[in-house]
Amino acid sequence: MPRNLLDPSVETARGEREQRRVEWMHQIQQGNSAAFESLYKDLGGLVMGVACGMVKDRALAQDLTQKTFLNVFRARGAWMAGAPVTPWVLTIARNVALDALRHRAGQRVQLTAQGVLPDPPAPPPNTDALEHARELLVQGMAALPEQQREALVLLRVEGLSTRDAAAVAGVSEGALRVRLHRAVESLRGYMVGRRAHDQL
Repeated sequence: MPRNLLDPSVETARGEREQRRVEWMHQIQQGNSAAFESLYKDLGGLVMGVACGMVKDRALAQDLTQKTFLNVFRARGAWMAGAPVTPWVLTIARNVALDALRHRAGQRVQLTAQGVLPDPPAPPPNTDALEHARELLVQGMAALPEQQREALVLLRVEGLSTRDAAAVAGVSEGALRVRLHRAVESLRGYMVGRRAHDQL
């Protein structure tokens, strides 16, 4: 049975992980390459998840993960000694992903005669129901406004605390909760609408 996220032992484990990251950053600032490798192994998956959630392209997200850690190394002197490392690294990851999205923003998208995005193709008749639901979820997240999608990825996909996720997004905790609520409602509406469309 999974532990309650409010269990003090969970918070203790998070604190210990963050303290290790702080120690690695101190060593990285002193030029310790082994500490940098440890930080990469520890946070690489999280950075990859954030990047993939934002750009919706796994290959590109892998490149952005590498770029994020390159920027982390270059900016190591700007890290404030003793400050939490995870929000700092994820802020860099977010900025790298946003830069990539801006570069893609000029790409043309083929619209229908009504000026809207075409519906995604219907799944083949033998597509497994679970796989179809997963595809609908991915499509629904891609259709969300960027700020709502970011809140959903940080809080529900990556499981960051509200405080850390708000620090990464650069907004207050309250504003992030509002974005998450709107994202969940929008995603629920999209899923219901698509399922109804598929049944026609």
